[in-house]
Order: sequence, then structure tokens, then C-alpha cells
Amino acid sequence: MINFVPVLKTILNKVLDSNRDDPQVKTADPVVFKELEKKFETIEPLQTEKREDDIIDIMRKKVEEAKVENEVNPDVETAPSSVYENIMRELEKLKGQGNQTPGGQAAGGQPGWEPPVQSGVIQAITNSGGSLQIRQSPDMGAPIHQTVRIPDQSLLTVLEYSNNKINLDGKLSRFAHVEYNGIRGWILESYLNFN
Repeated sequence: MINFVPVLKTILNKVLDSNRDDPQVKTADPVVFKELEKKFETIEPLQTEKREDDIIDIMRKKVEEAKVENEVNPDVETAPSSVYENIMRELEKLKGQGNQTPGGQAAGGQPGWEPPVQSGVIQAITNSGGSLQIRQSPDMGAPIHQTVRIPDQSLLTVLEYSNNKINLDGKLSRFAHVEYNGIRGWILESYLNFN
């Protein structure tokens, strides 16, 4: 089962960035995305009771509700329709992913799958045996976040992987760009479990 709340936040961030970067389309008020995020957060309790396709349909309805509310709200400028269309398109891409491993293989597929280079939807649990430091870039010499350590067995979201690898106890390991409690940084992939 996909944990949909981080997935939805990733979709909103992707669509927001796309909207900002498109000179042909007016940039939507950030309030539009905050309201959508609030609507999506109400879906979380449904995760264990519904199938992924059902949850995606619920999310689509939430997007439609948010669009109507935005259109009638005199305090927030109406967002371009492409914002809502892009969110719907991203939601449609999620259909069918619930029965796959993060690497795209069907459940029960070949062992040793490798997570995709870019995801934003992969959830992992740390397996370090202790707390992990978060680095500011994918390098062992990079500065660390002084105020944040990730406790062992913590759930986090994997955003992407580095191209570079280091040798850790005789095994090559990439760095994973992760988000933990709203903080983003880099840790070694070898300290993550994906099931």
C-alpha cells in the first residue's frame, strides 16, 4: 500500500514548480496549493480501508472540490485550469502502481530490485542500528544538519538518488535524498529498508 500523503505533497510540489516555470501560464496563488494539501491530508485515515484506485478516485473528487471552491472564493485569485488538469494527470499516473514494488516490478517479482533514480513516492524505513546524520549534499565530507538526527526504524520519503557511490563495508552504496519530518538531506542508501 502506498502512503499517499507524501505522494500527494510531491505531486503538488511538482505541479507548483511546473506552474511557476511556465511563462505561458499565470502563476497560481500559493493558497491554492495549501488548500489542496489540507484536503489531501483528510484522506490519510482511509488508507487501510480502501484500495489504491478508490483512494485515487477520492483524491480526484477532492481536486474537483478545491477547483470549485477556488472559483467562488473572492479572496483568492482563480488558478489557471492547467494547474488542476496537471494534478489530475499526475493522479492518473498513480493508478496501477499499488501492486508493484517501488522498482516497477510486479509484487513477487525478481529479488534484488533497485528503486528508481527519481521517485518522490518511495517510503523507506531506516535500519542503521542508531540515529543517522543528514548531510546537506551527497558526499561523506558534506556538512551535516546540526539539529536533526533520524532515529533507527524511522519512516521517511526517498526523493532521488545520487550518481556517485561510496564503498561501505565492502559494498557500494549511493546516497539517497530523503525527507524526514519536513527536513531534506542525504543519507546512505544502505541504511534503508524498502519493505
